[in-house]
Amino acid sequence: SEFRGEFMLDNPTFKMAVNREGKAYLLFDRVKDPLESHNVAGLAQYKADEDAMRTRMLERISQSLLKQP
Repeated sequence: SEFRGEFMLDNPTFKMAVNREGKAYLLFDRVKDPLESHNVAGLAQYKADEDAMRTRMLERISQSLLKQP
C-alpha cells in the first residue's frame, strides 16, 4: 500500500514500511512477533530480510506503474 509517498508491504513472514527516501522505519517479524510489538528495522540480523522486502516492494511499485495508461 502507499500513503503520501510512504509504502508498506507485508507477506506471511514480515511487514515493512518505508519512508519517501526508501528507508525502512518499521519491520516486524510476523512469525516470531505475531502481535507486531517489536520493531526490528535497522537491526543487523534482519538486514537480509529488510533488503529482500525492499526489493519486492520496488518490484511491486514498478509493476503497478507499468499498468497505468
